Amino acid sequence: MVWLRHILLVMIGATVMNTAVAAEDVGKPFSATAVQITPQGVVQTNIYISDKAIRNEYEQNGRKFIEIIYPEENKRLMLFPDEKVFIEQYAPAFPDRRVTGKNSPCDKLPGTLCRKLQDEVVNDIETEKWEFSRVEKGRPVHTLHWIDRKRQLPIREFFSDGTVVEMFLLSDDTVSKRSAEKWRMQVMGADGQRTQFLQWYDRELKLVIREEHPDGYVRELRDIKVGKPKATLFAVPKGYERKVQPPRPQPPKSQAKP
Repeated sequence: MVWLRHILLVMIGATVMNTAVAAEDVGKPFSATAVQITPQGVVQTNIYISDKAIRNEYEQNGRKFIEIIYPEENKRLMLFPDEKVFIEQYAPAFPDRRVTGKNSPCDKLPGTLCRKLQDEVVNDIETEKWEFSRVEKGRPVHTLHWIDRKRQLPIREFFSDGTVVEMFLLSDDTVSKRSAEKWRMQVMGADGQRTQFLQWYDRELKLVIREEHPDGYVRELRDIKVGKPKATLFAVPKGYERKVQPPRPQPPKSQAKP
């Protein structure tokens, strides 16, 4: 499992990108439109991030969905506006976008232990070298991670299958009308095959706001508005009924023949 490298850019069904770890404190609350561009088309999601919760609004097949996650409570609400109902779920590890530099890198990775080895300069960046250990299928697995002391981003990672991931800071840039750092991510497999990606890291928000893949796949945040979203966005609206199971979408009504 690649350590928390990305932010949640787009929530489409169960597709989640994890957040980048904040440097010294939590990134500022904000709202934005998350856009995912693939050869199959474009999908977008409205996201709202506060200091307590995360809200995602999206559509699938013309049906509206709202997801609200409360990381500290490990709670998730799924709202179905068309039916005016909601379901409540609990889990040990819903995605937390508010990890801080005060945490151990393993604090949000259940079943993983961290051991700090030493400080090293990697690709001209001061990093802390960590060993992650966990058990998979009854066998111990160890990985190495060099974490940027300032941004808390992994600059180099060695995985048990031989994969190596490295980050290179290229330059300052502007994306979505915001100042950002442009990075190149290089992934080298055990067979020596290399793939490169581009990422833009927002220093104010402390997260990646754009990612480009060589196959044309793009994920980015647009229309970013820094500021605390309304508290009502993270509560169940009046008139909604609690259900145990998600409601089934109603089939379209047949039109009466003249």
